[in-house]
Amino acid sequence: MDSSGENSLEGIAGETSKGVSRKTTDVLTPSETNTDEQSKEVEPDKENEGDEKDPYKDWDETLKDRNFTFENIDGRKTDVLVLHSRIFSGGAVGTVHECVVSVAGRERRFVIKTLDLSSFKQQWYSNNFKNYERIRSVSSKVFTTFRRSLNDDAILMTMENTDDQVCLGTATGPKTETLNAFGYDKVDEVKNFEDFLKELFSEMRKMTEEGIGISPDTTFLLMSRPQDSKSKADFIFGDLDQLSSVDKTSYRSNFDSSMYVVRRLLNEVKDSWKKSRCIDLAKQYFLREGLTFSYPD
Repeated sequence: MDSSGENSLEGIAGETSKGVSRKTTDVLTPSETNTDEQSKEVEPDKENEGDEKDPYKDWDETLKDRNFTFENIDGRKTDVLVLHSRIFSGGAVGTVHECVVSVAGRERRFVIKTLDLSSFKQQWYSNNFKNYERIRSVSSKVFTTFRRSLNDDAILMTMENTDDQVCLGTATGPKTETLNAFGYDKVDEVKNFEDFLKELFSEMRKMTEEGIGISPDTTFLLMSRPQDSKSKADFIFGDLDQLSSVDKTSYRSNFDSSMYVVRRLLNEVKDSWKKSRCIDLAKQYFLREGLTFSYPD
């Protein structure tokens, strides 16, 4: 591939305004200079610390040594060699792998979703890319890297688990389900809970006004790694297998779907008066839209 741009995932690092700090783009160019950040991204999890001979000994390595060529929505291609992989979760359409990959001689950590290529599910694969384009045109709440393989059998996505945050996706799996899966207890407080609600409702309005219907499992919860039993919350539209079309003037369906991620967040908060206050606040926000929010469901 041409090193002038073909092997790059262009952009700069960014931060959300009110929630969890996360990258707004990923860069995979040889000209990148932040080598400290690069080395951190390929460190194995704490569970493997101390095993200097083989830090990936417990990884299933399903995709190890696989070569992929991925293409972004602008047609730029990236050659990727999988060095290590482990299965995160699985679903009706495919399997999600955490991967350490080599791109233009650099090692990075990404998610690769491999897909079942039966005729029925092939359409879902195509939907992923189309849906990414639809949402990205109106919202920044998408994976900064989202590329499809030229063989139409995999998608390369940003790894949202970083030194600063964890991604609690909607699929049940050992690395995606709860804070506890990452070694953390439930928190006492979500410091930006109301701002989280405001941004969630704002994004759901935008989706509705573009006629985009968000399913309950589309929205992933992001939480900053807890400090002093406190965390900040954010979200991303991550599972793009299926989006529907909605009436551009009817917000109910998308607000209904947003209840799912709010409940997910509340599940990560210890029972206390602070949690009760968050529940009451959520009820007020949904009531303004004519909906009844219940917790637990």
